[in-house]
Amino acid sequence: MLTSPVSMLTPNRQTTKLSWVSIFTCIFLLANCSTTFATEKQEVYKLRLNVKSSIGSADRWNLNGAEANEEWVVITVKENKEFKIYHTTYLENKTWGTRQWFDHPVTDMKICLTDGFDKKDCKVVNSDTATIPEGMKIHNLSIDFKYSESGQSFTKSIMVAKDAKSQ
Repeated sequence: MLTSPVSMLTPNRQTTKLSWVSIFTCIFLLANCSTTFATEKQEVYKLRLNVKSSIGSADRWNLNGAEANEEWVVITVKENKEFKIYHTTYLENKTWGTRQWFDHPVTDMKICLTDGFDKKDCKVVNSDTATIPEGMKIHNLSIDFKYSESGQSFTKSIMVAKDAKSQ
């Protein structure tokens, strides 16, 4: 049986119903996925630890050395229940026009409750992720962390200020 070109352009009702069902199913699934992902509250704090620079010094024209060196720590807080931390270094060499970030995973942390200068109830964690004590926020913690860079082990101490803004 031959079909006319006009009937080929007219969609079949069953095909149309199936298409609409597929579209609504996709919309429903996407809406549920987006609300699932949106429910996890995450805050990211980026804290600059220091800046070292040789600009204007005698080694300004040192062709092997970096001219600017910044250290940062990035803290990701999830649902105000746990946090993850890593250290990163930014090197800039203006002589060669190179810029590069180097991430250093945290290997160990010592987390203490603090009310300013006094530390209490310290806990050591052999990981880059830790749980925030019940009823506390990241701002109530003093964090000492350990990382390796260029074959050396370093320890830094940080506190996230109460007025620090998450990114």
